[in-house]
Amino acid sequence: MLWHGWPGPKGLAYKLEAACYVDYNQHADLEVKTEPRLDPQVSWSLPQLSLHTNILQHSSVPIVFPSTMRRAFILALFFTCVQAHLTAWTKGMYCLNGTSGFNNENNDDPVSPLFQLPKAQWWMHHVNRCDQFPPEPGNFLEIPANGRFAVEVASNRAFTSFSYGGRYVSEWGDGADHPDDYSILNLGGQPNPGKSNCIPSPNLHAKSEATAAGTAFAISYHSKLSDVTLENLVVFTVKYHTPFKRVVTYDAPNLPRCPPGGCICVWGWIPNHCGQSNIYMMPHRCIVTGKTGSVPLDRPKPPVWCEGNPAACVKGPKQFIAWNQLEGNNVIAEGYQKDGDLKSPGYNQKMGFENGAQTDIFKSGNYIVTTKPVSFTPSASTRKPTMTITASVSDASAIRECLDARALEYIHRRNSRRKAHRRLDSIH
Repeated sequence: MLWHGWPGPKGLAYKLEAACYVDYNQHADLEVKTEPRLDPQVSWSLPQLSLHTNILQHSSVPIVFPSTMRRAFILALFFTCVQAHLTAWTKGMYCLNGTSGFNNENNDDPVSPLFQLPKAQWWMHHVNRCDQFPPEPGNFLEIPANGRFAVEVASNRAFTSFSYGGRYVSEWGDGADHPDDYSILNLGGQPNPGKSNCIPSPNLHAKSEATAAGTAFAISYHSKLSDVTLENLVVFTVKYHTPFKRVVTYDAPNLPRCPPGGCICVWGWIPNHCGQSNIYMMPHRCIVTGKTGSVPLDRPKPPVWCEGNPAACVKGPKQFIAWNQLEGNNVIAEGYQKDGDLKSPGYNQKMGFENGAQTDIFKSGNYIVTTKPVSFTPSASTRKPTMTITASVSDASAIRECLDARALEYIHRRNSRRKAHRRLDSIH
């Protein structure tokens, strides 16, 4: 039992009671109660805010606290014994409003990690039915072809711009203030209740930005979540040294346009130790915008461990990583990595992923794959003014149609001339 006296809004004093209960599965329940000693001349209410955080084995812990109290109070309590998991938040994500059936701005349902689960549970975060709550119609994560897009990585929707008008937003995913060079060597005065060798909050599963394992987005050109499989889900962008700060910006390659109902994109992350060896998977409805490409994505292959041996890396498109589950894994990682820890696959060089847009994911063959302008000039024999076609790769089909039309026109004129010559010959 923990008791604290904290100054609240308007200088009111609070008595805080917090109790943690741990079961045999290393899960914990933590309830926080406030008993304000109210000034009879002041009338105000205490709306509540809750978090799923972790305790002991980085497991899920609910916390309840008054949202109107100063952030310093909230974070002081937060650091008492807990750390929160993370996910990418966008308007196109599944489970944005939680799984309660109403718009829960204080939602942490999507952040729970996936570990040693049957595929029916970990796939698309079905373990708590997140995949059953799609975004509102018309809401998509917009991905500009050959451009950049940003998402917010946080432990709770409350700590993003999607909740409470951004009142609890900071540069970090836990709503707190931390130094720019935040690391286990510079916690900025924040406590480290577990005395671990890793950053306590947000739960980055890292000692510093340099050791953050990397995150990724994959895309499937299917509009129905039920049609998405590992075999059609292609990793198209990777960001090394994330998660770290709340806003993460990704680079997109020359992706083709999505079908009318949009695509399914999936955010993924596998920590590099500093906690349980779990994975994170969260689906988003997405569309590709801007000047889109015309070359379809090739079929992805499972990545393989190739740390320090680039020749062994899988070339071309790679699948989303499924690892450390009871079933459905597509990656095997046994033995030790170069830093001496057990192998931990992730979206980084160890599994053959380059940083940034994945430009080797497209089919080869009869496709124009260059983004440079393409010019075509008919020969002088066509007896027509010179015509120049300039187009990007996204206009490849238009170029082919235009060239076909010009060829047909030339053939038609040639045949007409031959017929005219035959008629003249018959007259003579």
